[in-house]
Amino acid sequence: MGDSKKISLSDDMQLFLVSTVFGYDMTEEDSGRRKIREACIGRAYLDLARVIPYKFSSNYIEKYKANDEVIAFVNKKNEFKKTVRKILIGVKETDKASKIIADVHKSAQEFEEAIFKVDESIFTYGMAQKWVNMFKKYMWLFGEFKCDNENTDMPIDSYIIDALYHEKILTEDIASDLFKGKVGKNRASDYIKKWSHLNEDEYNIVQALIKANIPKDKTILSWENELWMNQAKKLRENGY
Repeated sequence: MGDSKKISLSDDMQLFLVSTVFGYDMTEEDSGRRKIREACIGRAYLDLARVIPYKFSSNYIEKYKANDEVIAFVNKKNEFKKTVRKILIGVKETDKASKIIADVHKSAQEFEEAIFKVDESIFTYGMAQKWVNMFKKYMWLFGEFKCDNENTDMPIDSYIIDALYHEKILTEDIASDLFKGKVGKNRASDYIKKWSHLNEDEYNIVQALIKANIPKDKTILSWENELWMNQAKKLRENGY
């Protein structure tokens, strides 16, 4: 990341961060690749969980946990998560991201009426891509997956949308259908369709623009990591 000074983390700090962020204890005797994969699946889910339109909130579930409807909901929600987990457990590093995303998106449809809000009864393609692409990114960060630009997609969120706008890769002139109007003083992501609402065609438009602009000296995930970190720094400096 440019001339930024590299920080050397102690072993204890690395163990602490992996444990708190991923819920993965690297000191356990049976720690291994499957546990790393499961930790990556769980962390990637947490990255999108706040935008999933579940029928009941965690507070509601806690308050009415003895209610039959709530019990049925919790069981179906867990079944949904296990279904996606089963898909991701079997993913290979060479599997095409678009195929995995389509599988996750399709699997969610059978649960829509049981676990999602009536007026928002949909687990979107944008949500599916976040789960899949962040899972693949975390596997890459752990050194479990290599990154090839053909089969790997860039995880899309508001930080990446802001960064792509700043890089003039995703703008009103290039992808006008995605924008709600001319970008003003706020973040670009405030003027574009939310990543969690993207359908398959819209998502593919964004990915095509990304892949056409990958720097020659980077992979799609190393570039994403740099874009995301730089954007996070800008937002901190601007008081977000």
